[in-house]
Amino acid sequence: MKRFAAVCMIFLLGLGFVVSAGCLPRQLVVWSPDGARAVVMDSNSTSLCDGDGKLATLNIGTAQAAAWTADSKHVLLAVQKSAAKWADIAPVLDEPTSQAVIAAADDLEKAILAAPAGEELTDEQVQEIAKKVFEGRNSLAPAATVYLRDARPDAMRKRLGDKWKTMEKLSVPYTQLGLHDLDGMSLKPGQVILNSLKGINELRLAPNGKAVAYVTGSDKTESSFTLWLAPTTAKAAPRELADRVAIFPDFSADGQYVAYIQSGKTSPSAPLGTLARRQVADANATLLAELPDAQDLAALVFDNMLAARCLADGRILFSSADANLPAAVAEMRKTKSLFAFTPGEPAKVARVVPCDSKVQLPEDLLFDLSPDQKQVSVAGGNGRVAVVSLADGQITWVLNEEVKENKLQMLPAWRKTGELCFVIPPNKELNKNEDRCEVALWSAGKISVISKAWPDAVLENLSFAPSPKKPTTAPATGPAGGF
Repeated sequence: MKRFAAVCMIFLLGLGFVVSAGCLPRQLVVWSPDGARAVVMDSNSTSLCDGDGKLATLNIGTAQAAAWTADSKHVLLAVQKSAAKWADIAPVLDEPTSQAVIAAADDLEKAILAAPAGEELTDEQVQEIAKKVFEGRNSLAPAATVYLRDARPDAMRKRLGDKWKTMEKLSVPYTQLGLHDLDGMSLKPGQVILNSLKGINELRLAPNGKAVAYVTGSDKTESSFTLWLAPTTAKAAPRELADRVAIFPDFSADGQYVAYIQSGKTSPSAPLGTLARRQVADANATLLAELPDAQDLAALVFDNMLAARCLADGRILFSSADANLPAAVAEMRKTKSLFAFTPGEPAKVARVVPCDSKVQLPEDLLFDLSPDQKQVSVAGGNGRVAVVSLADGQITWVLNEEVKENKLQMLPAWRKTGELCFVIPPNKELNKNEDRCEVALWSAGKISVISKAWPDAVLENLSFAPSPKKPTTAPATGPAGGF
């Protein structure tokens, strides 16, 4: 899929980029709160669909993530952009990012010019220099390289020789986060919130719509994610909330806190972490000038694809491998389960599905909360989909057949209370098509397919990885997530 995940190691080989992107299961069909419209995000385009599945392609580029405002009149989109020249990218960056790019460019120039003169640098030498210069700041590499090319070409051209020719073709990928206004079956671009040199994987709007929490790849820690906070009402540099986080955070119902799951500084073979929250706003939901330290709420077994979802009553739902410590490392990686953290004195953690349940939750356990907060949808990486009642932990299967040798791309998404949108694999009882998946709605045990008229190019990139066909454009840089 053409989605930024996190930042892979970027090598400058002829000052080109080696891409290593992972396919992360995501909500690729995101419904408005009133259920009237959904943003559909495939690898190469962005569309709107209505409740009957009528699809309209939008001329806004390729979106990576989407979040609707509570009134269903606006949608926040993270859209992929590209700048061919430094003069094009510089005006859209905030001042701290721009200065960081120039500082990285200074370091790259010094490192290359400091190499012994008299012979052209080899590809391996250029790679090693770039690796050292951009350690801990890989996302700056494309912009820093283009800055040197455009602002200080002479010395670099002489030192790099033929590699300069490849450098001349470089562009800078970036993500524009902005509001779009709903206009029938179209979206009109509105206020731009920020531009980031990182890809954005997940968006969560504050309940009042005045702030957004979002997740990008981490420059600090390989193959991990960073959680950020930005206001939506004024242009301001985003603030980092936490590094080494799982990809699905959430705002508390009152908008004062962001809840998330964070990795501890543990061995990759025995990953431990915490359910945490950090206060970001006061009782009036006004963003704080200074953010207090995060609070650790519960210990768990960590991976990148865990989720936290906040309930109106103060509880926080979260996923984790179901392991009792001490345990062998292999035991820490067994099937996940759903838990609920209840604050108080003392705080408590309880299972959502009882231990003695005769029905097993899908492996990998990717979940989301229904609009009425009475159910959660649960999907496995192999395509199985279920709905779980929060009242008694009862499990109702929506799709109880697995897709072998493939991984889920499109996570189920609630259209409205009691109605779930999900993808059906080929050759299943509800989808006799041998060539492609279909998108369907499930309600009260009944399933209706809404994507029969959708183009193959859209469906093949909402289905299961690996897709039978390649996207028409190259994937964006980034590390893979949890599976």
